Parts: sequence; structure tokens; C-alpha cells
Amino acid sequence: MADRYSHVVAQIRTVAMLAEIIRRRRQQRGAIDFDLPEPMLTYDERGEVSGITKSVRLFSHRIVEEFMILANEVVARHLEENDIPGLYRVHEEPDPMKVQEFVDIVSGFGLKFEPRKAQPADFQKFITSIEGRPEERMLSYLMLRSFKQARYSEENIGHFGLASDSYTHFTSPIRRYPDLVVHRILKAAMARRTQPSVPHAQLDAIANESSERERLADQAERELFERKKMLLMEQHLGDIFDAIIIGIRRDGFSLELIDHFVEGFVPVAEIPNDSYRLDPSLHALVGRHTRQRFRLGDRIQVQVARVDKLLGRAYFLPVSPAAAASRRALARKGSSR
Repeated sequence: MADRYSHVVAQIRTVAMLAEIIRRRRQQRGAIDFDLPEPMLTYDERGEVSGITKSVRLFSHRIVEEFMILANEVVARHLEENDIPGLYRVHEEPDPMKVQEFVDIVSGFGLKFEPRKAQPADFQKFITSIEGRPEERMLSYLMLRSFKQARYSEENIGHFGLASDSYTHFTSPIRRYPDLVVHRILKAAMARRTQPSVPHAQLDAIANESSERERLADQAERELFERKKMLLMEQHLGDIFDAIIIGIRRDGFSLELIDHFVEGFVPVAEIPNDSYRLDPSLHALVGRHTRQRFRLGDRIQVQVARVDKLLGRAYFLPVSPAAAASRRALARKGSSR
């Protein structure tokens, strides 16, 4: 096969080499790369949700990604250097208070994170330092939540996450309106038209509306995805899973099922045999009598208690290791009959 398409293979190898050079250059300037696997739903022959798997990020995906990012940067710089009014994709520095909250959480794990006035390189360095650790996904997720959301703007203020001075969305005009707007602006500029294709006065409104539509679309996608996951969890009522605690608050804690990409909540009022209080310094709920702790980042075993398909929420109860082992032994015994 490689011999038959040798001319194509040679080009692909050259492209792959260039993509790696571009990637390393982005890393050197401090771009943040959250290499978090995305969940994917699988369906049976009837179209019902049958499972959740994680997406695979191949180097071929990275090749496309690197050249798309580079193209977006080149177009943004062209707009700026030629004083052409346009749309930029901007990402502001994170709020210092949010960063400090994340630093406090990190210190609770015995880890050190001291960002220098919110430099993206510091965040990327920390992500690299926790690769392979049990809490990697959870801490990466919490770091991402401490960031502001990227948005569209007629004013270029840079892109923090990409450590880029100039960035826009240009490469996907068939599925994103801002990209189409940038194409129209470039076309008018290249044709040296005296009147821009998009009036400057409209750019701010287009940026705001596009940002809002994006947020609503993302929210709708998340809600649909969660509801479909709940259809699957409904089939597992009473089953026991391994989970990691990803959020603590006074009325309970949030968790994620390990390797299943399902989030849920444990109401503190439903945990038997004790009452619990929040200890902010420990990022934990502590039993008043048993002193049992449920701490951020803890791995625990939980049982699916109930599912709200309409709201897309699953509720769990903690299970002691002994109870979980007993239940699994009974399941194995039953399956052997």
C-alpha cells in the first residue's frame, strides 16, 4: 500500500514533520494543551445507548489541529498588521481569585503550583508534572474551570490558552458564522474594495451574538449528552462503581465514575449513620461522630441510587469496601450458576 501511494506517503511524512515543529514551537511559547479524552456514546442496533467510550486522539488529528491553529494565527496577524477591522477569537487571563482557589486545591494534594502572574507556560508545566497521576484528569478539569471562556471580539486582546498574540476563527466557514464573516472581510480586503463587506459598526454586535449563540449551543449539547447518559445509568440502578470526588460543597459532593465519564452527586443528607460538616481548609466533608472524610480527589465506591432523566442527573450513595466486595462476590456466584 505504501509503495502504491509513495508520492502521497512522502507528502504526509513531510506534513507530519512540519506539524511536530509547529507543535514544539507552540509548547515553547507556553501554549496549554489539555489532552483530555472526550466521551463518546455507543449505540446498539435499535439505536439505544449501549455504552460510553473515550475518543482516541491520533497524531493525524494533531496534524490537522496544528495547521488549523497556524492558519488562524496567520489570518489574525494579517488583519491586525493591515489595520483591517475583523473578528478575533480571544481568551482573557484567568481571574486571580479563581487561580488562587485552584492553587489552594492543588496544595491540598501535596503538590506545588506557583503561577507567575498567570503565565500560560506555568499552567502547561503543571499539567505536564501531573501526567499519569490518579488525580490528573480531575485537576486538569478543575484548572479548566478556573479559566474564563474564550469568546469573539472586534478587539484583539490575545488568546491566553494558546499563548497567542493574535488569533481568529477562519478555518471552518461551513459550520461557524464568525469564520464566514472573516472570509468575507478578507475577500473584500483582497479585492481592495473601498467599502468593507461587513460594516465596522456591526462587528461588535456580531461578536457578542456569536459568543452567546456558541454558549447556548454548547449548553444544549451538554444537556442532551447528559440525558442520554442517564438512559444508560438507569439500567445500572443499584450497581456499584469506582468514582473520584471532583467537587465538595456543604450539601454534598460531586463525583465522576472512573472510566465511564458519568458525573453525579451524593447528597450529604442521604449518607447514613452520621451527619457531615464542610471543612473548607481540607476541601472535605467530615463526619461529626465517625470523623469519616469525603475529600476532594478521594477515590471511593458508590452505588447508583436514582436517576433523573429529565434533568440529566444521577444520584449516588457511598458504599464501604466490605459491602462492595460482598455484593460483587454474590454477583459472581449468581453468574456461575
